[in-house]
Amino acid sequence: MRHAHFFYALALCTMAIPFMANAQLSWSAGFLLGPNVSNERIRENDLLDSEAKVGYSLGLNVACHTGNRMVVRAEALLEQKGSRFKTTFVNDEGISISEGYARKQFHYLVLPLTVQYRFGAGNFRYGPYAGAYWAKLLSQKLVVPADTNQSDQDLTDSFKQSDAGAIAGFGLEWATEEGLSFSLDARYSMGLTNYFLDNSIFDGTHQSLALLAGFRFAFGK
Repeated sequence: MRHAHFFYALALCTMAIPFMANAQLSWSAGFLLGPNVSNERIRENDLLDSEAKVGYSLGLNVACHTGNRMVVRAEALLEQKGSRFKTTFVNDEGISISEGYARKQFHYLVLPLTVQYRFGAGNFRYGPYAGAYWAKLLSQKLVVPADTNQSDQDLTDSFKQSDAGAIAGFGLEWATEEGLSFSLDARYSMGLTNYFLDNSIFDGTHQSLALLAGFRFAFGK
């Protein structure tokens, strides 16, 4: 069922094609970055009690403007997401030495595709958007506090190498007369595929809330 939802999100992006075919297109490209708060949703889990952690998103985007109302946007983002959990750290003899939080840090190359319908007039536009993303896992580490005298663990091979999901958000944009625009987006990303390996006893998805600021330059009419 989760795979079906992913295809529904992709279908939403294709709804813009009829509008693009009959509209005068313009383009813009730029950079965006900001913090995110992420967590993992692990179903039927009595072992992993995860909490939200702060990460980041940064990257490039290209937008196709179909007149004044609709924008189709493609992005390439580097995202850090994951969770943290409270645990007891032990030494080599199995003796407890401290308690604290360990962090599960996933680094992904994320490729979102979204469609936004905008309101407003003049140099200020705003509106909701939705779409889908596909992501390539770059690395995964279990990060432990420095005072435990233990090393971080690279667990990249313990998870699936790709992820996919849906995006919903709301964006604001201010344009200048020189073809430069500034944007502020709030978006929720919901993973729709299990990122654990098929032979794992766990079944989990990512979820994150991000606040992104950016700028874009207009090019082409």
